Amino acid sequence: MAQVWLPSELQSYAGGQQIVEIEGSSVRQIVNNLDMAFPGLKECLYDPDMDQIVGSMAVIIDGETSQLGLLDKVDPASEVHFLPAIGGGASSKVIVIGIGPGDPDFITLKAKNILRNSDSVAGFTTVLSVVESFIPHENLIKLTYRNQEELLMQLAEDAKEGKRCVLCAWGDINFSASELIERIRNKVEEIELIPCVSSVQIAASRSGLKMEESIFITLHKRSEDDDLEELNHYLNEGNRNIILIPRPFDLMPQAIAKGLIANGQNSSKIVTVYQKLSMSDEVEWHGSLEELCNYDSEFSDLSIIVIEKAL
Repeated sequence: MAQVWLPSELQSYAGGQQIVEIEGSSVRQIVNNLDMAFPGLKECLYDPDMDQIVGSMAVIIDGETSQLGLLDKVDPASEVHFLPAIGGGASSKVIVIGIGPGDPDFITLKAKNILRNSDSVAGFTTVLSVVESFIPHENLIKLTYRNQEELLMQLAEDAKEGKRCVLCAWGDINFSASELIERIRNKVEEIELIPCVSSVQIAASRSGLKMEESIFITLHKRSEDDDLEELNHYLNEGNRNIILIPRPFDLMPQAIAKGLIANGQNSSKIVTVYQKLSMSDEVEWHGSLEELCNYDSEFSDLSIIVIEKAL
């Protein structure tokens, strides 16, 4: 069943629940089944005269703003968010900045100046903890994976009011922030992207790798095929060092090692896992794929894997 997220003003219909599980293969079916489970909700979501979602409400399906309304398809594993729509009027803009791998010294001067001149700043709590000292106000929107859609709408509302709005992401925005960027892109008229230092660059420096002899792979983007297919391909070629970003929390280092061995990679192949690069509690793990499979401690979601090519 799809996970349906209700805005705060509608949660009373569902006994105070923010998230409910509802069957339906389209938005129309979701709305109808919501009303069967929680009578009265449909009146808040559906305009019978226009046969469409009410104008005051937006529908977000898996991070994408619905363009087809009631006709849009919904998968069994989808997240469907009903959120107050942003009204017309002034244009809205959000600046998205990378904050580097964790050490505040890696934040660029441009990013610091943007933060100092901001009116509203959003980001995950761990990200904001790195930049708070550069923000001259307390209008911080602290995202979590469960409420990011609703809070990004709040940031978009601030932008609509003419506030200087900033969205912060780990590392460099071009390496692993694509999902977050798309979520905000669908809510405002304009975004500006400000790059920064990436943990990929730090990992290359720690390992003494030349980027021209290396390839970067991120597993953040889910694949309909084998998530490890590209990684296996380049390991089989053996011509390049590989710098790999795991995917929190379903495809972390141990799971990657198990998948590689299952696909025929040599279990004695040596890998390095860096955690929290450039932070005060940075940790380095070094060993074989087999040892990584059997490693019984959790890795940080801020991990990066280096697999050097054979000499």
